[in-house]
Amino acid sequence: MPSTESEMSNIRSSLTESIAQFYEAVISDLDRTPWHHDGATVCVSRIAIPARVGVRGIAARERHGDYASLYEEPDKDQVREIIAWEQGLPNVRRAALLGGPGSGKSFVIRLTALALARQGLAEIQARTIPLEQLPLPVVVNLRELARGNQPDDMGAMLLDALSVRYPVRGHLEAWCREKLRSLDCWLLMDALDEVDDNRRPRIIEFLRTIDTQGWQCRVIMTCQTANYHPGLLLWPKFTEYELAPLDLSEIQTFIGQWFGEQDPRAERLSAAIGVDRVLQGFCRSPLLATLLCLASEELHEEPSRLALYQQVLHGLLRRWRVEEEPTNALHIDDLVYLLQTMAWRLFVAFPGANRFTSKQVVDAIASANRGGRMEASAREIRDELVQAGLMVCADLNAEGEHQLSFLHRLIFECLVADHLRRAVMQAGW
Repeated sequence: MPSTESEMSNIRSSLTESIAQFYEAVISDLDRTPWHHDGATVCVSRIAIPARVGVRGIAARERHGDYASLYEEPDKDQVREIIAWEQGLPNVRRAALLGGPGSGKSFVIRLTALALARQGLAEIQARTIPLEQLPLPVVVNLRELARGNQPDDMGAMLLDALSVRYPVRGHLEAWCREKLRSLDCWLLMDALDEVDDNRRPRIIEFLRTIDTQGWQCRVIMTCQTANYHPGLLLWPKFTEYELAPLDLSEIQTFIGQWFGEQDPRAERLSAAIGVDRVLQGFCRSPLLATLLCLASEELHEEPSRLALYQQVLHGLLRRWRVEEEPTNALHIDDLVYLLQTMAWRLFVAFPGANRFTSKQVVDAIASANRGGRMEASAREIRDELVQAGLMVCADLNAEGEHQLSFLHRLIFECLVADHLRRAVMQAGW
């Protein structure tokens, strides 16, 4: 124990420096995406636009066939009001943040943590508040947390998760341990839907225990809308938010921030989207708006709907993400051909769906590859489509079978249209 005022001062000075370094590490870690633009990593803060969310006021119900369910957008009947995410944050104690694939759930979690880290760093530099009142953002991927061999103590579990990515030790570790239960701590817990079924009960119990043990921290948990129902969370009181899709002005703002306002590529893409309602619908998802920007960078012509779609499809299969190896071009051609036929098989059997059981997907792939165009097995091809991000894991169906969906219903529809166009040309019509 420090016994003199000088020792106490030295400890506090060291702690202040450690907290500042922690904030800087959080900012460096979270302010980046897996994408490149003109040879440089794209920063989260560069392309971010203020998120809007629907505050859900009606319990979730099963949805079939309507536009919102097909394209995984908010159901207007369930949304009480649309607000800016920043507007709702001060009142958050326990919250579920919902959205479809690529709607920006993880992105919003990162932005929230970045804002808290920058706020804390600014307050340290300005010496405006005591160290005890600084914010502690804790971003946790629930899938990774569930897979780890974690201790039963929640505080130790969260500290272990933090220390894997940041220099949390010594006086800083003690500060974090004390902060975890406080109102200044934000537990930003991502991707409940990605937790393995056999591990999910432990995570849900973990979330419930936060309330029963009197933790005052704020908790935001993200989940795909299709995989969510209110009974998943055992909190007596919490708020459900659902990310609103981008409107045209937000899409064009995003494009301008991606390229830079004066870049002619931004002007061309914004103009193309402004007059094409199908492209506007495609870009309502932030991930798909990102993919269109990446596609537009590679085009050497005016961006048309068909050219952009084809570039997005090939880019996904080439593994646009910077940490992955590119895929052979001839292999991609074969895969696209198979995908078109596979999509047609699924569309004929399930015209109003974008969720299919794994068996249905494998059977459609096997049928499309009956001539042996690709050497891989149907299951291997299915796994490649998931790894490329073209298909994503969805919820379980009523029989408990795992389901998959295309990244967006429009990609599914375009593949079907490609198959029909090819069939018409081959028939000589």
